[in-house]
Amino acid sequence: MSINDLSQLYQAEAHLTALDDVLQRLELKHVSQLDALYTLMHNAAVRLEDSENKEETASQTSAATPR
Repeated sequence: MSINDLSQLYQAEAHLTALDDVLQRLELKHVSQLDALYTLMHNAAVRLEDSENKEETASQTSAATPR
C-alpha cells in the first residue's frame, strides 16, 4: 500500500461504518465480523499516515541539515 491508497481506506472505513449501522438496526451485528475488518482497515490507514509523517520529517531534517 502507498499513501495514494489512503483516501480509499477512509472511504472503505466509512462504508463499513454505514454497513455496521444497518446491521445494528436489523439486529444482525452480532453475526458479522465487520469490527475486525474495520480495525484492520483503520490500522492500515494509521500506518500509512505514520509512514507519511516520518517521510516528511526525514525530508525536512535532511533539507535543514547544512552540508
